[in-house]
Amino acid sequence: PTAPLSPRQREAVEEALELGYYDQPRGATHEDVATALGCAPATASDHLQKAEAKLVRAAFDDLQPAH
Repeated sequence: PTAPLSPRQREAVEEALELGYYDQPRGATHEDVATALGCAPATASDHLQKAEAKLVRAAFDDLQPAH
């Protein structure tokens, strides 16, 4: 899915992926992502949550049948 992520949201997701944040079991915390981004943990968490919401909405929209 394509979603209009801000540059900072994209960077946060890329760092999270690289650090293993989305692995099972999770290999990193939002604190680890924050350290990599050079921001507060709450800010990193906010970037990730907003990016995830956009990506989920875009994926769901792609799955909807055309009318």
